[in-house]
Amino acid sequence: MKKEQQQISPGIQPGDSISPLDIDDAVKVLRNLCALASTAIGVSRDRSERCQSIDDLEQRIQLLKYLIDRMGWVADVALRKLGHAGLLARPEDWMMPDV
Repeated sequence: MKKEQQQISPGIQPGDSISPLDIDDAVKVLRNLCALASTAIGVSRDRSERCQSIDDLEQRIQLLKYLIDRMGWVADVALRKLGHAGLLARPEDWMMPDV
């Protein structure tokens, strides 16, 4: 099931300013996003740990889902730090189970 998206607002407009603290926070959040993406790539490409059973495969899929949810949350937080609306109504919605 797909997560419910909100309407996107334009965010920062010409003449608006972003504080240096917001920029620093956004950089930290984006670095976190890179680390999560790197981990997800490692999990998806690790041929030394081929899944030996359906349970192994399901665990790997669950880990990838967790990492992807976390990446969405991190990107949403970064967008908000930069004055843009996130994709979902609240950043936490990325990590809520689908209902």
